[in-house]
Amino acid sequence: MNKFSVFIHIALFSSFTMTLYSCSTYIVLSHCTNTNCSEKNHLPNDGGQSNEHIPSTIEKNMHKEKCIPRKLLYTLESNKKDLSNWARYKVTSNLSRVSRDGFFATIYGSGKLRFWNIASTPKLIFDIQAHTPDEQSTVIRAPFKTISYSKNGKFIATGTENLKIKIWTNNGKQHYEINEHKDTITATQFSPDSKYLVSASKDHRVLLWDLKNKSFKQINFFPKSYSYGVTFSPDGKHLGIAPHVGTSLPKRADYHSIKLFNLQKNSIVKQYEGYGDTIFRISFSSDGRKIAAGTIDGAVYVWDVHSGQKINSLKGHKIAVRDVAFSPDGEYIASASIDKTVKIWKLSTSEKVAELKHPLDWLSRIQYFDQGRKIVVAGHMTYIWGCN
Repeated sequence: MNKFSVFIHIALFSSFTMTLYSCSTYIVLSHCTNTNCSEKNHLPNDGGQSNEHIPSTIEKNMHKEKCIPRKLLYTLESNKKDLSNWARYKVTSNLSRVSRDGFFATIYGSGKLRFWNIASTPKLIFDIQAHTPDEQSTVIRAPFKTISYSKNGKFIATGTENLKIKIWTNNGKQHYEINEHKDTITATQFSPDSKYLVSASKDHRVLLWDLKNKSFKQINFFPKSYSYGVTFSPDGKHLGIAPHVGTSLPKRADYHSIKLFNLQKNSIVKQYEGYGDTIFRISFSSDGRKIAAGTIDGAVYVWDVHSGQKINSLKGHKIAVRDVAFSPDGEYIASASIDKTVKIWKLSTSEKVAELKHPLDWLSRIQYFDQGRKIVVAGHMTYIWGCN
């Protein structure tokens, strides 16, 4: 049983070489001097994923140059309404993954969905009111909670507190709507082949959607909890799922472990334990051999996917780590915290090699892109760092 509602909308934009709207501006702090940073105005054709395997020649060059993003390049500012909503309700923005050709989407507390190209100088592709324009209902009753961008570059999925998941095309038209969850949507992600969408909700359910057949199956681990951390493995064969654990739940593996769920076997095949408190997000390395998590107590943990052994315990943040991201070569991991820092760790030594400061009281996502040369972080504003 599924409840899909199909919508037909008039195209909002006919050209993608437009200038930025006055309601959303960007500040250029420095210009990219890399010859590979040519500006792209076309729509993404393959929507490549930032965690794809990189050719060995690029890996060697990255290792040789020790490219670690340290320099703030751009700040994508929210408009006045977004900032007002942040000040009043602490409603943050969220960030989809960044494709290989620099496209990504952001969502804001005002109900705005924005699609960008940041291959060189940031360019706004479209800016739409994705939910009701009434501030009361947008901010309090139906703010965006999650966003994802398909690898084939065709679709964007958004989840809200009003129980809806909306699928958008890459030119800003609503494709269809999913109404199945009974509580706030906490996570969405497209599969690597873009054929499936996984969603999690405070209704304690994790659902796997077949986007072609418009059907779903339920994957339910946590009858007394729910999950913010749900992600596909790079090969698309497994789901990593982490529970949001409250103090009322018993300290046992049923709740205090990340689950590796095999989609073909329809069963849990591995559990990763040994962390102290609630996990917000989890991430796989691009080769699928490692899985990492950031916790509410400010720690980052890394496990070997196959053995289940914990291989890194990275501590240095003062408070919650909201997201973690592996570099494409798997040698580093970046952690974003509400202590107003992003820390970059070298996994072979567990050493902190860089610390990036930001003014965000709350943030949602962090991602590597441009073959590991840049990092983007989203909160009530979006920041992009690059190599010196």
